[in-house]
Amino acid sequence: MDKELLESWKEISAYLNRNIRTCQYWEKKHSLPIHRLEDSPKARVFAYKKELDRWMKEKLHRVEQKNKLPFTLVLVLLSLAIIFVITFFVFHEKKAAPPSSIKPSVVIMPFDNDSGDDNLEHYREGLSDMLITDLSQSRHVFVFPRDQILSILFELDLHEARTFSSEDLRNVAQNLNATHIIQSSYIRIGEIFRINIDLKDAHSMKSLERDRVEGPESSLFSKIDELTIWLKAHLNLTDEAIHDKDERVGQVTTDFPKAYKKYIEGRNFFNLNKYDKSIESMNKALEIDPKFARALKSISESYNNLGFLSKSRDYAEKALEFRDRFSDRERYLFQMQHNGSLEKTWDKAIEAGLNLVELYPDDIGGNKLAELYLLLEQWDKA
Repeated sequence: MDKELLESWKEISAYLNRNIRTCQYWEKKHSLPIHRLEDSPKARVFAYKKELDRWMKEKLHRVEQKNKLPFTLVLVLLSLAIIFVITFFVFHEKKAAPPSSIKPSVVIMPFDNDSGDDNLEHYREGLSDMLITDLSQSRHVFVFPRDQILSILFELDLHEARTFSSEDLRNVAQNLNATHIIQSSYIRIGEIFRINIDLKDAHSMKSLERDRVEGPESSLFSKIDELTIWLKAHLNLTDEAIHDKDERVGQVTTDFPKAYKKYIEGRNFFNLNKYDKSIESMNKALEIDPKFARALKSISESYNNLGFLSKSRDYAEKALEFRDRFSDRERYLFQMQHNGSLEKTWDKAIEAGLNLVELYPDDIGGNKLAELYLLLEQWDKA
């Protein structure tokens, strides 16, 4: 990045620390200084750093001026705040603070493969992903997304670990500021598949509850549904909260274990930026279950990252044809991203975002909604 000239959208977006679609939007709507070798929208683009720096400085200045309060108004508000604080502490009768009602925040670790069978290794992340997907439907529990957990495992150099010590679990929980962490294992004995689960307090690492489910391999999805209900009960949710927003995990993913295996394989390639291999794995999953909406969504994301926006749009639309195969949380988040970044149908994107944060106020989608409002220069809403 030492050179003065930036010769592609990739270099321009990296210099501005924004994605390519945002930079293209800025050019169209806010005159970002982009040059072309020919007078055509498809011509090769280039830009000068000095011009971009000047544009950014002017843009930020306009935003600051727009949001700046008059100095006298600031003084008046500050004076009123001081008066309120003094009045409150002098005249207000002190009362005991109400009991804390912190929503449980749960880390579900990759499962330990106690079978020693490499053919069952894919269930390490497959089973944890199923449980994360199922439990994250709840509005009363915050479940850390799988990608976020994998990111922490990379930071702690635990991404290749096959088992986790108490110290490993403590470090993961502390990095995520979780209240609970779940350590599980599985083994196959003959035709029976057994899952052991251990719910731990994230601070003390003490086991709070343990359980075991078992059955034929074909019953794994229903066993995950059982474990989800068990976990909610031992996270001290009410009966109403336990059964709130709880579609079968097979309904919001796939009922085919082999399709799920290919899906997990594809997501692992995706997280390594191997998008071509990820698409290949997802297509194999779709051969088994053509209505596997999450696989279609993943292909759309891969094509988007590769720069094939037309293909990305096509697969996003195919995924949304099977919108009932997403959980509410995942569907609203995907609709917001699709309508915003690909279709530029801002009203639909914002509607999906508002639906998401109404159901799940602590979802990361709130940040995505803020970004949409920023693009539309609706600063207060952002």
